[in-house]
Amino acid sequence: MTRAGLIYALIAVATWGTAFVTGKFLVSQAKADPITVAFYRFALSSVLLVAYMAAIGQAGKLRVFARQPLMLIFLGATGVYGMGLFSMLSFNYTTASNAQIIMNANPVLIVPLAMLVGERPRFLRCLGVLMGLVGCVLVTHGTTTSAPAPGHSHLIGGALALLSGLSWAAYTVWGKDPVRELGSVPCTTLAVIIGTALLGVTALAAGSDLRVSGTSTALIAYLAIAPTVLGFVAWYKALETLPASVLGPFQFLQPAIGVVLAALILGEKLTLMILSGALLAFVGVYCTTRRGAR
Repeated sequence: MTRAGLIYALIAVATWGTAFVTGKFLVSQAKADPITVAFYRFALSSVLLVAYMAAIGQAGKLRVFARQPLMLIFLGATGVYGMGLFSMLSFNYTTASNAQIIMNANPVLIVPLAMLVGERPRFLRCLGVLMGLVGCVLVTHGTTTSAPAPGHSHLIGGALALLSGLSWAAYTVWGKDPVRELGSVPCTTLAVIIGTALLGVTALAAGSDLRVSGTSTALIAYLAIAPTVLGFVAWYKALETLPASVLGPFQFLQPAIGVVLAALILGEKLTLMILSGALLAFVGVYCTTRRGAR
C-alpha cells in the first residue's frame, strides 16, 4: 500500500461526500428528472475526460477498448450506469439519509466479492469493515432529515440504493485488474462513455424530459466535474496500488465528510451521535489500511 494510493482514496470520498446532497436537491427541490440528471452528469464527464486525455497526449490510449471490450462494457454498465441510475432513482422514493446508509454499506459487499478474485482479507480488515458500517449508520441516523413525500416507499428506495451499492462494489472489485493493465484514466473514460450511452438509451426509452433549468444545469455540471471526473479518476488511481477490500471501506468516510460540510455550509447541527459515528468510521478505515490487516 502506498501513501499516494491513500491520498487518492481520500480525494475520491471527499468529493463524493457532496454528491448525495446535490443529487437529492436536484430531484426533490429542482424537480429534475433523475434519469436526465444521471445522463447529463456522465455525458459532460465523458467530454471532460476525453478532453483531458487529448490535452495530455493520451487520447490514443482509448484504443485499449479493443483489448478487453467485454470487461470495459461491464465496468460501464455497473460503475456508471447502475450506480448512477439507481442512486438517482432512489431519491424519488426515500430520503437522502436512508439512501446513503444503504449505499455506504457497499464495502461490506466489496470484501466478499474481492474474495472471488483471490483477495483474502484478515480479521483486522473485517473488523474495520464492521466498525465502519456501524459508524456510517450512527452518522446518518444522527442527522435530522425530513420525511419523504406521502406515497413514497422506503422499501422501493432502499432496494434501488442497494442495487446502486452492489453495482459500485462490482465496479471496484472487477475493475482492479483492467485498471492495472490498461491504466486508470483510459479505463475510467471508457467506462463513463459506455455508461453514458446506456443512460442515453434509457432516457429515450423512458421518455424522460431532457430539459433542465439554469440551477439544475449548474448543479449537474458540479456533479460531472467533482464527484465524477475527479472522484472516479482518483478512485481508480487508488485502485492501482490498493487492494479492493482495503479501498472499499474508505467510503465509510463519505457520510462523515458530508455531514461536516453540511454543518459548515448549511448550519446543520452536529450531534454526539454524528461525531461518534464519524470517529468510528475513521477508526474502521485505520484498521483496514494498517500493515497488520494486509
